[in-house]
Amino acid sequence: MVSVNDNANQRTATSLLGDLTLALAKQRQALTMNDWKSLADVIPRLQDVVSAISHFPGGVNGVREALRSIEPEARRELDGLLEAAAVDRRASTELIKINLQRFYALKSIYAVSQFQDTYGQEASSPPPGMRVSTRV
Repeated sequence: MVSVNDNANQRTATSLLGDLTLALAKQRQALTMNDWKSLADVIPRLQDVVSAISHFPGGVNGVREALRSIEPEARRELDGLLEAAAVDRRASTELIKINLQRFYALKSIYAVSQFQDTYGQEASSPPPGMRVSTRV
């Protein structure tokens, strides 16, 4: 026999899964489009959903257990949501790595340009390591 509390936990777990899937999809979309404003808006929502999952009775394992007890028809739909969330998470991870590499490349280019501005042929300062005086 299924208790009222079990049904409430199932509804809450299903809602949390839907919220998580939606937040991960929005994160992936924002990263794909380099839309930093949307990303800044979706990250707090994603953090709220993860926090809500951790506060669910039993945490992540409690959500899993609540979802396992759902009837098979609805379970197939939830499995599709879980697969979509996993794909979005993996894609977002790769996009974050790519953006970090881009950031570090731009940082290196900027550092080299600063060096050239300070120590280039037309600059008044000698490059580091060069002797300033012939007496040294």
